[in-house]
Amino acid sequence: MTVLCLSGQYLRIGMDEKMNWKKTSLWTLGIALVIVLFFSDNIWGYYRFKSMCEREGGLRINQPLERDVGWTVNTGHIAYVRFPLSIQGVAFVRYRNKRDGLLYDVYRVHEKNMNDDGYVQQPADSSKPVIYEYRLTQEKLRDEIRMTTVTQDVIDLRTGSISASYKTFGYSEFEPSRTPLAAPSGISCPRDVPEIDEKTGETLPSLVYLAFSRMFKN
Repeated sequence: MTVLCLSGQYLRIGMDEKMNWKKTSLWTLGIALVIVLFFSDNIWGYYRFKSMCEREGGLRINQPLERDVGWTVNTGHIAYVRFPLSIQGVAFVRYRNKRDGLLYDVYRVHEKNMNDDGYVQQPADSSKPVIYEYRLTQEKLRDEIRMTTVTQDVIDLRTGSISASYKTFGYSEFEPSRTPLAAPSGISCPRDVPEIDEKTGETLPSLVYLAFSRMFKN
């Protein structure tokens, strides 16, 4: 009789442990499911971000560029001249000043000190044609989750075609309204973060700068 009672107790203990294990498993599964559902747009958005960057991100060259010719920009402020002007292979950059409506050619010069901008502008020389236009476009992708693109095109003004292009994808990993103090969570692809040379302490060339430097004919 004692043996039967002990057997019954062990059986009940075993059944209780099995029920507890099932309850724990269900709770764990439920919590995991809630987490997946809560972050489903993040997971899908990140997947789309990476796959689109792999297909379309970075440098695309349709036609190698000519060296030492004039470029132009489609904006009226000299600040937008600085990047194309920094590229070795660009002779000068022409722009129309939005303040006075006049055209200017901007040339690189040796920087005399830290406060020197490293360029000089002068009235446009009409005898020197511009061959390429540098165009920067920022766009928010409506059909994607918190994704943007920055496209830098080089357009051959003789044909109107895009000779080369560099596209960067941006993605916000989390919805700002769901994060403490609307903390930013943006990432980019290709990832172009300024790096410092440990030996010289100088800033290394950016990925986009190196890409643009490869656009020219050898």
